[in-house]
Amino acid sequence: MKVLLFKLMAAGLFMALFLPTLAAAQDLSGTYALYQKGKEYKGVAGYMTINQQSGNNFSVGIASPTGNPAIDWSGQGSVQGSSGYYSWNFQDGKTGQTTFTIDNNGNLHGQVRGSGVNWDYIARRQ
Repeated sequence: MKVLLFKLMAAGLFMALFLPTLAAAQDLSGTYALYQKGKEYKGVAGYMTINQQSGNNFSVGIASPTGNPAIDWSGQGSVQGSSGYYSWNFQDGKTGQTTFTIDNNGNLHGQVRGSGVNWDYIARRQ
C-alpha cells in the first residue's frame, strides 16, 4: 500500500512540475534591446517589440517605426518550449526568417537569415 501511495504521489508531483510548462507557451510580449552577438560591448543594435501573443503565436516588429522602408519591418512567429521562429519582411521587400532559443534569463538568441540581412543577436527584454 505504501509503495502504491508513493508511486501516485511521485506521478502527481511529476505532472504538477512538468506538464504545465509543456502546455503553456512562454509569454514573450515586450520590447527587447538587440545586441549583435560577439559585439555586445558596442551597444544596442536596435529594438524590437513582440506583441499580440495568442498561445504560441505572436507578432513582432521594429519597436519604433521610422517611416523608412529599408529599416521598418514586421513579422509573425511561433514559440514552442524554449525555441521559436518568426518570418519577417521589410517594407522595401526584403524577407527572411529568424530562429531563436530562449535562455534561462529570458534572453532570446536569434539567427537572422534572408535577403542579405544575415546576423546573430542576443535580445534582452527591457
